[in-house]
Amino acid sequence: MALKKVLDSLDGLDENLQDFYTEKDGKFVLDVEGGFEDVDGLKSALAKERENARKAEQARKQREKELEDLGMSTDEIKELIQKEQERDQNKQYEKGEFEKLKQQLKEQHQKELEKKDSRANQLYKSLEGQLVNAEAVRAISKHKGASELLLPHIQSQVSVEEGDDGKFTVRVMGKDGPRFNKEGEYMSIEDLVLEMKENDTFGRAFEGSGASGGGSAGSDRAGSSDGQYFYISSADARDHTKYRKAKAEAQKAGKRLMIKD
Repeated sequence: MALKKVLDSLDGLDENLQDFYTEKDGKFVLDVEGGFEDVDGLKSALAKERENARKAEQARKQREKELEDLGMSTDEIKELIQKEQERDQNKQYEKGEFEKLKQQLKEQHQKELEKKDSRANQLYKSLEGQLVNAEAVRAISKHKGASELLLPHIQSQVSVEEGDDGKFTVRVMGKDGPRFNKEGEYMSIEDLVLEMKENDTFGRAFEGSGASGGGSAGSDRAGSSDGQYFYISSADARDHTKYRKAKAEAQKAGKRLMIKD
Protein backbone atom coordinates (compact mmCIF):
# COMPACT_ATOMS: atom_id res chain seq x y z
CA MET A 1 0.00 0.00 0.00
CA ALA A 2 1.62 3.22 -1.21
CA LEU A 3 1.52 6.38 0.95
CA LYS A 4 0.55 9.70 -0.60
CA LYS A 5 3.12 12.49 -0.49
CA VAL A 6 0.65 15.20 0.61
CA LEU A 7 -2.76 14.95 2.30
CA ASP A 8 -5.29 17.69 2.92
CA SER A 9 -6.44 15.94 6.12
CA LEU A 10 -5.56 12.90 8.24
CA ASP A 11 -9.23 12.01 8.62
CA GLY A 12 -9.82 8.37 7.75
CA LEU A 13 -6.10 7.53 7.82
CA ASP A 14 -5.13 4.67 10.12
CA GLU A 15 -3.75 6.00 13.43
CA ASN A 16 -0.58 3.92 13.04
CA LEU A 17 0.17 5.72 9.76
CA GLN A 18 -0.57 9.26 10.97
CA ASP A 19 2.84 9.51 12.67
CA PHE A 20 4.46 9.41 9.23
CA TYR A 21 3.01 12.84 8.36
CA THR A 22 3.88 16.32 9.55
CA GLU A 23 1.75 19.43 9.17
CA LYS A 24 3.13 22.13 6.87
CA ASP A 25 1.31 25.18 5.49
CA GLY A 26 -2.08 23.68 6.27
CA LYS A 27 -1.24 20.36 4.56
CA PHE A 28 0.04 17.05 5.91
CA VAL A 29 3.30 16.06 4.22
CA LEU A 30 4.93 12.61 4.33
CA ASP A 31 7.90 13.01 6.65
CA VAL A 32 10.97 11.87 4.67
CA GLU A 33 14.49 12.40 5.95
CA GLY A 34 16.17 15.04 3.80
CA GLY A 35 12.83 16.23 2.37
CA PHE A 36 11.45 15.71 -1.12
CA GLU A 37 13.25 16.58 -4.28
CA ASP A 38 12.11 19.92 -5.69
CA VAL A 39 11.53 18.69 -9.25
CA ASP A 40 9.91 21.93 -10.39
CA GLY A 41 12.92 23.93 -9.18
CA LEU A 42 15.32 21.62 -11.01
CA LYS A 43 13.35 21.86 -14.24
CA SER A 44 13.31 25.65 -13.98
CA ALA A 45 17.06 25.80 -13.40
CA LEU A 46 17.72 23.48 -16.34
CA ALA A 47 15.54 25.55 -18.66
CA LYS A 48 17.32 28.68 -17.52
CA GLU A 49 20.75 27.18 -18.29
CA ARG A 50 19.60 26.17 -21.76
CA GLU A 51 18.30 29.64 -22.45
CA ASN A 52 21.57 31.16 -21.24
CA ALA A 53 23.53 28.86 -23.57
CA ARG A 54 21.34 29.84 -26.51
CA LYS A 55 21.79 33.53 -25.77
CA ALA A 56 25.55 33.07 -25.38
CA GLU A 57 25.78 31.41 -28.80
CA GLN A 58 23.83 34.25 -30.37
CA ALA A 59 26.07 36.80 -28.66
CA ARG A 60 29.21 34.96 -29.83
CA LYS A 61 28.07 35.00 -33.44
CA GLN A 62 27.16 38.66 -33.14
CA ARG A 63 30.58 39.53 -31.66
CA GLU A 64 32.31 37.52 -34.41
CA LYS A 65 30.45 39.49 -37.05
CA GLU A 66 31.26 42.77 -35.30
CA LEU A 67 34.95 41.82 -35.11
CA GLU A 68 35.03 40.99 -38.81
CA ASP A 69 33.40 44.33 -39.55
CA LEU A 70 36.16 46.02 -37.50
CA GLY A 71 38.80 44.37 -39.64
CA MET A 72 40.36 42.01 -37.00
CA SER A 73 42.84 39.41 -38.22
CA THR A 74 41.93 35.76 -38.63
CA ASP A 75 44.22 34.73 -35.74
CA GLU A 76 42.62 37.26 -33.41
CA ILE A 77 39.17 36.03 -34.32
CA LYS A 78 40.25 32.37 -33.83
CA GLU A 79 41.66 33.21 -30.41
CA LEU A 80 38.44 34.86 -29.36
CA ILE A 81 36.41 31.92 -30.72
CA GLN A 82 38.62 29.47 -28.79
CA LYS A 83 38.00 31.36 -25.57
CA GLU A 84 34.28 31.21 -26.27
CA GLN A 85 34.52 27.45 -26.81
CA GLU A 86 36.44 26.97 -23.56
CA ARG A 87 33.77 28.88 -21.73
CA ASP A 88 31.12 26.69 -23.36
CA GLN A 89 33.03 23.56 -22.25
CA ASN A 90 33.10 24.84 -18.69
CA LYS A 91 29.36 25.33 -18.83
CA GLN A 92 28.93 21.76 -20.09
CA TYR A 93 31.01 20.50 -17.18
CA GLU A 94 28.88 22.44 -14.71
CA LYS A 95 25.79 21.03 -16.38
CA GLY A 96 27.18 17.49 -15.97
CA GLU A 97 27.74 18.09 -12.25
CA PHE A 98 24.20 19.38 -11.98
CA GLU A 99 22.80 16.23 -13.63
CA LYS A 100 24.91 14.07 -11.33
CA LEU A 101 23.52 15.85 -8.27
CA LYS A 102 20.00 15.48 -9.64
CA GLN A 103 20.47 11.72 -10.03
CA GLN A 104 21.82 11.40 -6.49
CA LEU A 105 18.76 13.20 -5.13
CA LYS A 106 16.47 10.88 -7.10
CA GLU A 107 18.20 7.78 -5.72
CA GLN A 108 18.04 9.09 -2.17
CA HIS A 109 14.36 9.91 -2.62
CA GLN A 110 13.63 6.41 -3.92
CA LYS A 111 15.40 4.75 -0.99
CA GLU A 112 13.43 6.79 1.53
CA LEU A 113 10.16 5.90 -0.19
CA GLU A 114 11.07 2.20 -0.12
CA LYS A 115 11.71 2.43 3.63
CA LYS A 116 8.34 4.12 4.17
CA ASP A 117 6.58 1.52 2.00
CA SER A 118 8.22 -1.32 3.93
CA ARG A 119 7.17 0.15 7.27
CA ALA A 120 3.62 0.77 5.99
CA ASN A 121 3.39 -2.87 4.83
CA GLN A 122 4.49 -4.07 8.26
CA LEU A 123 1.82 -1.96 9.94
CA TYR A 124 -0.79 -3.19 7.48
CA LYS A 125 0.08 -6.84 8.16
CA SER A 126 -0.13 -6.22 11.91
CA LEU A 127 -3.52 -4.54 11.56
CA GLU A 128 -4.74 -7.35 9.31
CA GLY A 129 -3.76 -9.97 11.90
CA GLN A 130 -5.49 -8.13 14.73
CA LEU A 131 -8.74 -7.65 12.80
CA VAL A 132 -8.90 -11.26 11.61
CA ASN A 133 -7.96 -12.80 14.96
CA ALA A 134 -10.46 -10.73 16.96
CA GLU A 135 -13.40 -11.61 14.72
CA ALA A 136 -12.33 -15.23 14.34
CA VAL A 137 -11.97 -15.83 18.10
CA ARG A 138 -15.39 -14.27 18.71
CA ALA A 139 -17.07 -16.51 16.08
CA ILE A 140 -15.27 -19.67 17.24
CA SER A 141 -16.19 -18.98 20.86
CA LYS A 142 -19.83 -18.34 19.95
CA HIS A 143 -20.09 -21.76 18.32
CA LYS A 144 -18.03 -23.57 20.96
CA GLY A 145 -15.02 -24.40 18.84
CA ALA A 146 -11.34 -24.89 19.68
CA SER A 147 -9.50 -21.70 18.73
CA GLU A 148 -6.05 -23.25 18.75
CA LEU A 149 -7.18 -25.78 16.12
CA LEU A 150 -9.44 -23.63 13.95
CA LEU A 151 -7.75 -20.23 13.97
CA PRO A 152 -4.82 -21.12 11.62
CA HIS A 153 -7.26 -22.53 9.04
CA ILE A 154 -9.45 -19.41 9.21
CA GLN A 155 -6.44 -17.09 8.86
CA SER A 156 -5.39 -18.87 5.66
CA GLN A 157 -8.79 -18.16 4.07
CA VAL A 158 -9.28 -14.55 5.14
CA SER A 159 -7.80 -11.23 4.03
CA VAL A 160 -8.40 -7.57 4.86
CA GLU A 161 -9.40 -5.05 2.18
CA GLU A 162 -9.21 -1.27 2.40
CA GLY A 163 -12.20 0.57 0.98
CA ASP A 164 -12.26 3.92 -0.81
CA ASP A 165 -13.29 5.50 2.51
CA GLY A 166 -10.11 4.24 4.18
CA LYS A 167 -11.95 1.66 6.32
CA PHE A 168 -10.76 -1.95 6.54
CA THR A 169 -13.09 -4.90 5.94
CA VAL A 170 -12.48 -8.60 6.58
CA ARG A 171 -13.20 -10.79 3.57
CA VAL A 172 -13.39 -14.61 3.28
CA MET A 173 -11.52 -15.47 0.10
CA GLY A 174 -11.78 -18.37 -2.35
CA LYS A 175 -9.74 -19.29 -5.42
CA ASP A 176 -11.63 -16.80 -7.59
CA GLY A 177 -11.96 -13.94 -5.10
CA PRO A 178 -14.33 -13.09 -2.22
CA ARG A 179 -16.83 -15.78 -1.24
CA PHE A 180 -20.57 -15.22 -0.76
CA ASN A 181 -23.12 -16.86 1.55
CA LYS A 182 -26.51 -18.32 0.61
CA GLU A 183 -28.12 -14.88 0.72
CA GLY A 184 -25.67 -13.60 -1.89
CA GLU A 185 -23.87 -11.40 0.63
CA TYR A 186 -20.16 -11.40 1.39
CA MET A 187 -19.39 -14.43 3.56
CA SER A 188 -18.46 -13.44 7.10
CA ILE A 189 -15.99 -15.22 9.35
CA GLU A 190 -18.95 -16.54 11.33
CA ASP A 191 -20.39 -18.02 8.11
CA LEU A 192 -17.01 -19.69 7.56
CA VAL A 193 -16.98 -21.05 11.11
CA LEU A 194 -20.48 -22.53 10.63
CA GLU A 195 -19.33 -24.11 7.37
CA MET A 196 -16.34 -25.65 9.14
CA LYS A 197 -18.60 -26.91 11.92
CA GLU A 198 -20.56 -28.92 9.35
CA ASN A 199 -17.37 -30.28 7.78
CA ASP A 200 -16.45 -33.87 8.69
CA THR A 201 -12.86 -32.93 9.44
CA PHE A 202 -13.19 -29.54 11.15
CA GLY A 203 -16.41 -30.52 12.91
CA ARG A 204 -14.33 -32.50 15.42
CA ALA A 205 -12.93 -29.21 16.74
CA PHE A 206 -16.37 -28.12 18.00
CA GLU A 207 -18.08 -29.14 21.24
CA GLY A 208 -20.72 -31.84 20.73
CA SER A 209 -24.36 -31.08 21.43
CA GLY A 210 -24.32 -33.43 24.40
CA ALA A 211 -21.32 -31.81 26.07
CA SER A 212 -21.87 -29.96 29.29
CA GLY A 213 -19.87 -27.53 31.35
CA GLY A 214 -18.05 -28.39 34.51
CA GLY A 215 -19.05 -25.48 36.72
CA SER A 216 -17.81 -21.91 37.00
CA ALA A 217 -14.15 -21.07 37.13
CA GLY A 218 -12.58 -20.43 40.48
CA SER A 219 -10.89 -17.15 41.19
CA ASP A 220 -7.47 -18.80 41.29
CA ARG A 221 -7.87 -20.81 38.08
CA ALA A 222 -7.96 -19.87 34.40
CA GLY A 223 -10.97 -22.15 33.67
CA SER A 224 -12.90 -25.27 34.59
CA SER A 225 -12.86 -28.83 33.30
CA ASP A 226 -14.85 -32.02 32.90
CA GLY A 227 -14.04 -35.26 31.10
CA GLN A 228 -11.63 -34.61 28.25
CA TYR A 229 -12.15 -30.84 28.05
CA PHE A 230 -10.78 -27.85 29.93
CA TYR A 231 -13.08 -24.84 29.57
CA ILE A 232 -12.47 -21.10 29.38
CA SER A 233 -15.06 -18.39 28.79
CA SER A 234 -15.05 -16.44 25.53
CA ALA A 235 -14.40 -13.25 27.49
CA ASP A 236 -11.34 -14.76 29.19
CA ALA A 237 -10.14 -16.18 25.86
CA ARG A 238 -9.74 -12.65 24.55
CA ASP A 239 -7.38 -11.93 27.46
CA HIS A 240 -4.01 -13.25 26.26
CA THR A 241 -2.75 -13.81 29.81
CA LYS A 242 -5.80 -15.85 30.87
CA TYR A 243 -5.82 -17.74 27.59
CA ARG A 244 -2.16 -18.80 27.94
CA LYS A 245 -2.75 -19.80 31.56
CA ALA A 246 -5.80 -21.88 30.64
CA LYS A 247 -3.96 -23.56 27.79
CA ALA A 248 -1.06 -24.44 30.08
CA GLU A 249 -3.44 -25.95 32.69
CA ALA A 250 -5.25 -27.91 29.99
CA GLN A 251 -1.99 -29.35 28.69
CA LYS A 252 -0.88 -30.17 32.21
CA ALA A 253 -4.14 -32.06 32.81
CA GLY A 254 -3.88 -33.81 29.44
CA LYS A 255 -7.13 -32.24 28.19
CA ARG A 256 -8.26 -30.16 25.23
CA LEU A 257 -8.93 -26.46 25.74
CA MET A 258 -12.50 -25.49 24.83
CA ILE A 259 -13.98 -21.97 24.70
CA LYS A 260 -17.53 -21.49 25.99
CA ASP A 261 -19.86 -18.49 26.18
